[in-house]
Amino acid sequence: MAYFWECPMTLSLSWRVARFLPALLFFNACSSSDRPTAPRSGPEFAISDAVHEGGTPGFYFLPPMVPQPTFSGTFDADVTTLNPQIAICDLTNDANCGASSGTLIVFTTTSTPAITVDLSTPQYQVNWDTQAAGFVTGHTYRVHVTATTGCGARRELGFADVLLTTTSGQVKQLATGDIIVLQDGRTLPIHVRIETGATGDCWTAKASMPTARRALATTAINGILYAVGGQVTGNSFLATVEAYDPATNTWTTKAPMPTARYFLAAAAVNGILYAVGGTNSPTGNSDLATVEAYDPATDTWTTKASMPTARFGLSLTTINGILYAVGGNIANVGPQATVEAYDPVTNTWTTKASMPTARTYLGLAAINGILYAVGGQTNGGDVGTVEAYDPATDTWATKAQMRTVREGLGAGVINGVLYAVGGATGSTAFATLEAYDPTNNTWTTKASMPTARAYLGAEVVNRDLYAVGGNDLVSNLATVEAYQP
Repeated sequence: MAYFWECPMTLSLSWRVARFLPALLFFNACSSSDRPTAPRSGPEFAISDAVHEGGTPGFYFLPPMVPQPTFSGTFDADVTTLNPQIAICDLTNDANCGASSGTLIVFTTTSTPAITVDLSTPQYQVNWDTQAAGFVTGHTYRVHVTATTGCGARRELGFADVLLTTTSGQVKQLATGDIIVLQDGRTLPIHVRIETGATGDCWTAKASMPTARRALATTAINGILYAVGGQVTGNSFLATVEAYDPATNTWTTKAPMPTARYFLAAAAVNGILYAVGGTNSPTGNSDLATVEAYDPATDTWTTKASMPTARFGLSLTTINGILYAVGGNIANVGPQATVEAYDPVTNTWTTKASMPTARTYLGLAAINGILYAVGGQTNGGDVGTVEAYDPATDTWATKAQMRTVREGLGAGVINGVLYAVGGATGSTAFATLEAYDPTNNTWTTKASMPTARAYLGAEVVNRDLYAVGGNDLVSNLATVEAYQP
């Protein structure tokens, strides 16, 4: 339902947008007694971008369509890859505006007029002549902006609605100061900003692992992803090592670990993979302190100094050449808060400050020298707890909780943002992907994985987050899917 005002200065409908005139607008002051006239049926005027309607982060409409927004991201000037398009469709005649029947014109980088890049602003821009054939005064038009995602699909970044009227000095809809004004009476300059990452947020299926498994460990070395150990159907545990090359989308089998195990952890330092802890009991009633190192150059394994605390269900990450083994489970005891650090140069372990929250099956990642422990299972059940460890001070701090409480999740970091993927609570496996920005201590929800699962491997390779294997709480999986933010 839309309401109409004779004076534009006092309307306040949260996040609804002023609609637009093919004539220069002039405004007069209103008294406090002004009220909307009777409601009229028709489209609900709206605008969607990074600052309106919870739209796509990194996408903005710009003046003169709206007031100057505030942004801090990096402008994406790769017009060839983005291949931006702006489609104008008739919202009055077609409730499914955007379908081919409702689209009147599509601006592209090769149309007339064409979308161009102004690097001095910077912005993408095109001029829409509202007096061109097919546009009718009194109709509402939706301006759709789309671009090509990193996954090759076309994604709508945002939209804005435009009501054409010939009445100067009167605007049909206003909201919170946002208004589009046609500067010359005929043409609406459409200016938008697309930032790096705005067109991502998509998943693609990759070649499956040769061996379906859960509770495996993953890490990456020189652009190759390694899947290590795990558990297969029938409670058998593995020494299997398989390597994935994103460039060819193929898997190869490597030398097996000396110790078969699952619920282990893995990370890499200086081109060497370290497999740490885990269990080799089909029922998980034993703990391992085992540490074994794999050299991809020679396809060989060597045994290293054992962890001080044997455990499984732990997580591992690297900061400044040091491995940090965090949390985990001790059979017949329960989740642990233990943190131990391994120096590959001296082949020695040292004990660090314990996590505030003891837990197992957690996610772990490092950003700018700070370690983040995410979610997991405690003695009291699954949690969304996030705690951050600073090795420089050997101290922990509590951060904003994940939106989704879960254990058995994976974690990875792209461009300083932590991504928590998958996991489970009770009998429910999640496809959930949430992103944590440490600069503002906030979480946002991202595109879900195609395959819900827990106890998966998660690793970032070449700025893509790979979700590998796991279990959907029915069977073990060989599924591999890659996310581009």
